[in-house]
Formats: sequence, C-alpha cells, structure tokens
Amino acid sequence: MEEKIEVLNDLSEGDIVCFTWQPGRVMEAQYHGEGRFEVIYAERTRLRRGTTFLCYLIIKGEPLFVSRIAIGEMTLSAYVCGKVNGIQFEVIKKETGHKQERHTF
Repeated sequence: MEEKIEVLNDLSEGDIVCFTWQPGRVMEAQYHGEGRFEVIYAERTRLRRGTTFLCYLIIKGEPLFVSRIAIGEMTLSAYVCGKVNGIQFEVIKKETGHKQERHTF
C-alpha cells in the first residue's frame, strides 16, 4: 500500500516532517497550516533553513513537489526533491514530540 500524507487532512500546525532523499539529503520542515511549511533543518539541499514552501501531498518513494518557495529574498515557483528515487519521510507530531512513520491514512 501507498504511504502518504494528505497535508490538509493529516497534519496539524506545529508538526514536523523529516524528509530524506538520495544522495544523502535531509530536510526537516515544520507545518504552519494551509499547506505552508518552513524548513527548520537542511543538509545537502538547496532549500535552506528559513525557506518556506507549499505542499499538499507527500508520497513515500515518489518525488516531492513543492511550490511558492521563498528562500530569503529569492522566490521560485516550483522545486522537486527526490527526482530519481523519490523521498522517504517520517512525522514528529507536535503534541507528543515522538517520531512516527506515517502509513496509509
């Protein structure tokens, strides 16, 4: 079965999604509601800390498509993470602070 997050239904404000993709890229993004995320940690990716973006669907093993990216003064219309092998993710729920892999909802 497909492991996915339908962002508007499955995340709460303050939740953190930890993304990984090859080669060795890591990004943690905090959810701020209405599909908006802010990068709070980044390693080996163009999306650095403080970057904001919109995303509405996250599917394990598929590329992550984000839009309306703001990186400091620069804006991009779209960016794709994990173009070749897709992304992996796990969620840290705000209320518990515990990491949990998300499965089909």
